[in-house]
Amino acid sequence: MAAQGRLNGKVAIVTGSGRGLGLAYAERLAAEGAAVVVNDIDAGTAEAAVKSITAAGGSAVAEVGAVGSTQTAEALVGRAVASFGRLDILVTNAGFLRDTVLWKMTDEDFDSVVNVHLRGTVARGEALPPFARRELGFGAPGDVAGLVAFLASGEAAGVTGQAVGIGGDRLTLWSHPAEAVVRFADGDGWSPDAIAAQWQQAFAPFLQPVGQHFPEAP
Repeated sequence: MAAQGRLNGKVAIVTGSGRGLGLAYAERLAAEGAAVVVNDIDAGTAEAAVKSITAAGGSAVAEVGAVGSTQTAEALVGRAVASFGRLDILVTNAGFLRDTVLWKMTDEDFDSVVNVHLRGTVARGEALPPFARRELGFGAPGDVAGLVAFLASGEAAGVTGQAVGIGGDRLTLWSHPAEAVVRFADGDGWSPDAIAAQWQQAFAPFLQPVGQHFPEAP
């Protein structure tokens, strides 16, 4: 199936789609044939996004409002149905983040993030180096939009409850937590001593790694 038109006849709502990731998702969904309801808390930003989509040949309308309330949810669905007659796709992109976990980062981690995110490219419009795109998964909002469009299509009808990662040129499917080893006590539960007696032999060999482990930058 060709990429263009895989969402023909579908109608999508993308929250927080006036700029950034949300706008990239909305633009890609529209390019794939979906009619899109753009949502943002700023009317001017939402209308600018609609103009960008329609200028490229897509179909879009705006619904202004902060997500979280029943009123806004009903307004978004109502706009989709009133404008396009149905609703098929909902991308809940809108979010509010205040990341204050700097204390968890080493000096080396911090320097790497600053070098890649701030110095690595987009202040001067330069492309990220291949190492950053492939090994670190760093990229631009448009790099994520293809996954959103795929998940909204019939080709992903059997995909649910999965943790999928994408960024730059890197696409990953993450595993879910599962029991790796089980032992049973004899009716009185587990005391610290009983756990210690079992841990090294029965459990320690099955300890799981956490997160991603990146190679050294060239």
